[in-house]
Amino acid sequence: MSGRDERGRSPLHPGAWLPRLDTQATLLLVATATWGIHVATETSFRTGHATTRERLEPLVVVLVLSAAALVACARPGWLGKASIASLIGVLAATNGGIHVYDLTVGREGTAPAMSGPSAATVVQDVGGLASLLAGLWLLGLAIVLMRRRRAARRSTSAPLWRRGVRALAAIATALALSTLVVFPVVLGTVQTHRLRHTPAGAVPAGYRAVHFVASDGVQLSGWYHPTRNGAAVLLVPSASGTRDSVRAHAHLLVRHGYGVLAYDARGSGASDGGRNAYGWGWRADVTGGVRFLSTRRHVQPEGIGAIGLSTGADVLIETAATLVPGESTLSATVMDGATARSSGDLAPLEHSPTDMLGDLPLRLTFGVISLLSGTSPGEPLRHLAGENRRHRTPILLIAAGSIPQEIPLSRRYAKAAHAPLWTLPGIAHTRGIHDAAGYEDRVVGFLDHALLGRPAARTGPVSEARQR
Repeated sequence: MSGRDERGRSPLHPGAWLPRLDTQATLLLVATATWGIHVATETSFRTGHATTRERLEPLVVVLVLSAAALVACARPGWLGKASIASLIGVLAATNGGIHVYDLTVGREGTAPAMSGPSAATVVQDVGGLASLLAGLWLLGLAIVLMRRRRAARRSTSAPLWRRGVRALAAIATALALSTLVVFPVVLGTVQTHRLRHTPAGAVPAGYRAVHFVASDGVQLSGWYHPTRNGAAVLLVPSASGTRDSVRAHAHLLVRHGYGVLAYDARGSGASDGGRNAYGWGWRADVTGGVRFLSTRRHVQPEGIGAIGLSTGADVLIETAATLVPGESTLSATVMDGATARSSGDLAPLEHSPTDMLGDLPLRLTFGVISLLSGTSPGEPLRHLAGENRRHRTPILLIAAGSIPQEIPLSRRYAKAAHAPLWTLPGIAHTRGIHDAAGYEDRVVGFLDHALLGRPAARTGPVSEARQR
């Protein structure tokens, strides 16, 4: 009869339009659904003032990949199934692995939480474990499919040279996929998922636990030590996002009489919000911290400064250029370890196709982070650094030598901002406070001059001083 399939079924019958799936395809879709449900759960429980884009964009990624999985399962052949299983497997295993890590290794050495896990936390952890198992199964499925294809090819009598070429092509393909797919996906997933670390140990002597609000309404948690000299410094953490990364700087400043606010960035430690280890959105945290300090007793309006480490240094380049006079004010900033937080920051270093290829994995990582978080990095730092000249805020940049791009990028930021740069070629990233001779004198001398009006310390040439 017309309008019916070969089995005589009406087009309205589900079996006439639903794909006939084998066991592997069915389990592939089940594993994909497990990962998708976990992502949806994480998104729905996201704390803080998440925007519509931040909530919806991760779900769009899930829907697109789920549709791709359905199409791959409905078509014959191994390539589509293996490809989508590999991609979703990496995403699901990495996402779930973060939860398992946090439940086991991640909490070692940290202080116990003040209360038991919430229902939302339990649901996310259970979903994370299921996502890990689903991801591992998908990766295993991809390997089985590829091995079967390889075994089928071996059954044919191909010449030895052709088999050798195929083997080399397989190795090259595996390396390319690892560099251009696995690395960006894993790093992007890790950098946008929070760990429930609590600050190590009790509140240090002389500090007190505080809470304040970022300029976009996200609740942040930190420690505050009152000032003894009329000035206070906001400490912006590194990629870890927690106040632990700035402990040494906090104690150094307190010894010299400064008030200190050390806090957990959004999505890290005890603070609310979504995590982004590249600092996208952290400007609102810094603005909220400056407002908090401006209301502290004995802190002078012109006596508020900031020190940023690594990601925190990138954020201060943005913040110092965009603070609105009268809304909040920074009278001095120290940027220790600024690098790149977007593809636009890498552009000045592109002198050859080789440079561009070397940056490609990081560029792809930025794209993954944007898709998974629903956020954007903002204007390139090299442009924002130039805006600092208009604000005339005293700036000191410090660059170490263990990250190849750090010193070249910091030179460009210093040139754009007309700011002094201290390079430490033999020192590891942000380790200057521990390993560089004169670090305390140089940083404290800079702050004393900018915030307290004391005579400037002799810190070498204005353009660039180099650790001997």
